[in-house]
Amino acid sequence: MTDNSLWDEVLVHLKKSMGAIHVIYGSLSPGDSIEAIAKNNIPEESEKLIVIGFSMGGYVARELARMVPERVDKLILIATSARADTEEQRQQRLTAAKNMSATNFRGLSQGAIKQSIASSRENDRDLVEQIRLMGAELGKDIFVQQSGIHRKGDFDRLKDIQCPTLVIAGDGDRLRCLDEVRELHQGINGSEFSVIEQSGHMIPLEQAQVLALVMSEWLVKSPN
Repeated sequence: MTDNSLWDEVLVHLKKSMGAIHVIYGSLSPGDSIEAIAKNNIPEESEKLIVIGFSMGGYVARELARMVPERVDKLILIATSARADTEEQRQQRLTAAKNMSATNFRGLSQGAIKQSIASSRENDRDLVEQIRLMGAELGKDIFVQQSGIHRKGDFDRLKDIQCPTLVIAGDGDRLRCLDEVRELHQGINGSEFSVIEQSGHMIPLEQAQVLALVMSEWLVKSPN
């Protein structure tokens, strides 16, 4: 439940270190499965892509890398996982979507938002409100659609990702723990792993400058 503004500050810092870059925003909306969303996000342009996937977008990014490996030059996976949803997680999302109505949806709940950021930032009203507003702008229909998407595990297919890959975790992520993100890194041959300190799950908002630095340094040194 985030929009393109998730990347605003990251891109400011990334452009300072890398110069002009052409950004194509993906969307999690078109499709009712990870595979369908990935297929619908293959750009028409023919140039090579550096694909960046955050959270659920990481599932889509990996699928994209497997669908069109000749197009994906490099892959960056942020605060994501190779694990499948548990049945309990899936039922919780479906129940939340079922109980939702257009009149009372004002974005994610305070509890859900605070769980997604570092515990030290829980009282950061501006950050909490920024995340809530993104969800509110996307609206009920997108919430219901995203809640119904089943995240399948893909440990057995990580070996199929052959492009240079960087996996990034937040040290205070309570949604995707360090071990969970690390096992994703271990499953992708030759991938590199970086941990960003003092960040929960929402790394692009909590540590935008540090995230941009980690990405730019890896992009410069990784093989083309």
